Formats: sequence, structure tokens, C-alpha cells
Amino acid sequence: MRRLLFLCFLAYALLFVVECRPQYVSSKQKSEALDVLLQNMHRMTMNQSALFDIDPELQVLTLTALLRDILDVESANVRVAKLQPVGAEFSCPTIDPSPEVPQSVHQLRPSDVKVVAAMGDSISASFISLAQNLLEAILLQEYVGNSWSAGGDYSDSTVAATLPNFLHFYNKNLRGQATGSCHALRSGSDNCPNGVFNAARSAAKAISVINQAERLVSRIKEDPDVNLEEDWKVVTLWIGANDLCQCCDLIPSSSRGAKPEEYETQVQEALDYLHDHLPRTFVNLVNIIDVAMLQKVSSDLRCSAFHLFECTCLSFQSKLKEYAEEYQSCLKNLIDSNRYDNREDFTVVLQPFFEQATLPDNAIEFFAPDCFHFNARGQAVAAVSLWNNVGASGKQIKKPVF
Repeated sequence: MRRLLFLCFLAYALLFVVECRPQYVSSKQKSEALDVLLQNMHRMTMNQSALFDIDPELQVLTLTALLRDILDVESANVRVAKLQPVGAEFSCPTIDPSPEVPQSVHQLRPSDVKVVAAMGDSISASFISLAQNLLEAILLQEYVGNSWSAGGDYSDSTVAATLPNFLHFYNKNLRGQATGSCHALRSGSDNCPNGVFNAARSAAKAISVINQAERLVSRIKEDPDVNLEEDWKVVTLWIGANDLCQCCDLIPSSSRGAKPEEYETQVQEALDYLHDHLPRTFVNLVNIIDVAMLQKVSSDLRCSAFHLFECTCLSFQSKLKEYAEEYQSCLKNLIDSNRYDNREDFTVVLQPFFEQATLPDNAIEFFAPDCFHFNARGQAVAAVSLWNNVGASGKQIKKPVF
């Protein structure tokens, strides 16, 4: 992962190191550069060393020209303003707090929630969600304040459509929502203090979610503004996309995503830890989306190039669909076992709305420049979908509206 991030940083650096003067690069040179770049990206996902087989004197020239073509910029000095978060027009009715702090999670009202938190991967970390083009995407920023499940960015003119901001409408003293941005290498760690209780990490798989649970509990316990025993908490967990993207035979067995039974065990281990260490907690367990749908946004070279190294197994449609359905069934079985219904102050609710998700013809409008991660609009769809389904069950489930 670090080598892959370094490659992106190198490409970014090349764009600005080259002097700002007209330079001609032939179509053949651009093609060679693209081929090398894609090969290196693919090799790095396989934990192999990169290969630079083109003429060293042409490397900077061709890669820079290639980036300029992809980014559609005329000068190496171009800077593009940040895309603003999607404004949230919140029209839900006001609900008074409970007359007294509820003892049961089944009596919980939005205004009773004091703490919000999240675990997961780059979607929950809001990786490059506000990047307007590839030039900004390769800065590798996680706009944690815009995270659908943990973000709390707002100003007088713009409010990010996020679960914490919806809850903040009912409780102005809500604690735990992330703000601003962090570099991807610092996500989910103590090096990103403004992430607060967002423990999600880019590139995370299900096997690492137990570490996120441990780190999250530690942060909550250390926060002097949180009463661990008395404050009601909402934690949202969404994990598994990276496991699906690395489930095929192209990936070495040592790096392959979890098999369905392993996925269930790994998620259960994290939920067990939350159950044992967090009193007064409501957990949203969001079921995995079928990432095979991303083929719908793989129609151009840019998207195909990023999908090659961000979701190497995307072309294995039947395998992805099979694993996605089995992941979904595993989480259903886990929750249906009533494993987390033995306490009045704790529960895990499966949120299956993404199982029914479909992408429209304009799907690209909901994704960041890499055609893989949600942009601000995609993050907003996820947040609204979760909000509309909290407390719903059975036929009441509302699928996402992209």
C-alpha cells in the first residue's frame, strides 16, 4: 500500500517538477508511458517491485504529458478550487429528548445520542471525496469531515449531508464527529486528531477491523468529554469492499481478501469487542454493496486504469457477485443469531439497504475522479440512505437513490 501511494505521489511530483514550457510528446510515447504506469500499478498491488522499461529521459516528459491529458490542464501551475460538500436540506421533524436518559437501547431517540463513531475503509474515511480531478485526487486526502458515517463539517452556507450532522440537528452537544481532512497515511491513527472517533482506514479489509474497534474504544475512554457508562453512542461499521476487490486468483493467497466464513468471523470479532467494552451503544452494521456494479463506470481509459489497481478483481464479475451475496448472508446469519441481544443497553442492527442498490446511467456523477470512491454526492446518498433506514426493518427498507 505504501509503495502504491508513493507511486501516486511520484506522478504528482512529476507534474510540478517539470518546467512550465511547451513540450511535444508523440502518441506512441504517451502510449508507452501509460502502459508502464498501469503495469507498475498492477505489480504494486501484487507486492512486486515496479518496472520502468521506457527511456529514462522520456519518463518525466511522457508521464507529465499523460497526466496533463488525463487531467485536461494546460499548465503545470494550474490549481483547482476544492469541491464543496453537498448541502443538506434537513426537513425531519423535531423530536424532544427522552424525559430521562433511557436505560434501554430500544427506547433511544436521536436527541439522546451523545457520541457518534465509525469504522470501515476508505469510503467511511471519505478518501478523495472532495477532489475535483485527478490532480487533487493524487494528493491522497481523506476528507473526514465529509464522511457519510462520521463527518461533521458545516458552515453558515454549507452543511455536509452526513449521519452526525443529522444527529446534530437533535443534539447540539454531539461528540465524536470528524472535521476537515487528513492524509491517507494518517487515517484512523493518533496522527489525525481531527478524525476524532472515525477509526476507518483507507485500504482496510475485514481482518483489520478488530484493530479499529480496539483503537476506537481506547479513544472514547480517553476523551474527558465522554461519560463511557452514561452517554449513548452510535457506531457505524461498513467493511468488505477491499476484500471483494482482492478475492480472485490474480491476487497472491497471502494478500487475498477474506473468504465468506473468514469475513463473518472477522466482523464478529470486532462486534464482540464493542459489545464487551462499550455500554449504551447502538451499532449500525451496513451490509456490503456488490462492487461488480462498478463496471458501469469503467467505460473510459481513466476509470479502467484506476479500477485495475484499486479493484483488481473487478473483471471477475461472477466471483464478485458470488462473494458479495455470501458476505451479505453471513452478516444476516450473524445478526439473526441474536448474539448481541442479551443486553438492554447494546444492540447491532443490520442495515441492508445497499444490497438493493443499483447505479443509474449517470453513475459517474456520484464517484470521485478515480471512479471508485464516492464523491460528495455519493457520500450524501450513503448518509441519507442510512438515516432513512435507521429503525426500519423488513419491507420498510428503503434502497439508496443515486
